[in-house]
Amino acid sequence: MSKKSALTGLFVLALIIGLVFCATPGQASLVNGGFETGDLSGWTKNADGGLKVITWPGEGPWHGLNAPDGASFLRINATPFGERSVYQTFTLGGSGGALSGWYAAANNAMSYVRIFKDNTLVEQFSLFRLNGVSGWQTWNWATEAGGNYTLVFAATGEGAGGFDVKTVGAPAVPVPTTAYLLGAGLIGLYGIRRRFSRKQKS
Repeated sequence: MSKKSALTGLFVLALIIGLVFCATPGQASLVNGGFETGDLSGWTKNADGGLKVITWPGEGPWHGLNAPDGASFLRINATPFGERSVYQTFTLGGSGGALSGWYAAANNAMSYVRIFKDNTLVEQFSLFRLNGVSGWQTWNWATEAGGNYTLVFAATGEGAGGFDVKTVGAPAVPVPTTAYLLGAGLIGLYGIRRRFSRKQKS
């Protein structure tokens, strides 16, 4: 193999590695994540009653609260005999992703936001309010691990919980040091190849 062919092979290999390391993270999305269809399409519920999508202005505010984003949110009437909940499974690519949203609790209710990966709980947010309403509280979650995940909204107690989703997608991932090194290597290989080509011509 000639020196020129070897340099060309190294250049192509470095380019392929760079593309792998610097690939754009995969995107993921929930179906009807913010309940903007006005119903629970895309979600699975564990109870026939106590679940309602509140849409403004068709329906009044819930304890003075309107949807924190868009026009709709989910209200789950809590029960002291277990939990009422809805859930949805989604897939994230190898570079992971992020979720964020809001939840609220009212009148002796506990609201939960849970995230499972392959049936294993990886994150839980909880909010309790004894009297009145808590107001919207934000929750944020991110992971760099791809796979199958399940988002669960649940409420227990005597009052109710409110839930909404803000975003689902790939998190901002800093460019790794290896990417910069690969870039510098590509420039170096290109320079060496040009120099070698000029020597052969002269």
